[in-house]
Amino acid sequence: MSALAMTLSACSTTPQPDAPPIQQTLLTRCPQTLPPLTDGTGRDVVLTMRDWASQYQRCAIRHNGLLDALNATESETDALDEKARRSTPTPD
Repeated sequence: MSALAMTLSACSTTPQPDAPPIQQTLLTRCPQTLPPLTDGTGRDVVLTMRDWASQYQRCAIRHNGLLDALNATESETDALDEKARRSTPTPD
């Protein structure tokens, strides 16, 4: 094999696609503080805990969505890397 052919084969790579963009809503931080109880009555406790549960649920949905998006991107990248490894000729 000529030196030119070896140089060209050593430099050939499969271009990697750009990672898909992550939805902006998934990059929203969860609240740092929760609303406090105001007067300690049963009604106040129920309403405050309902608000806390709602905030937790919204945050968990975003967090899990972000993890799903990152895992999907990682899986796609791994599949492309494996495909590139299989298509790369082995040296003689």
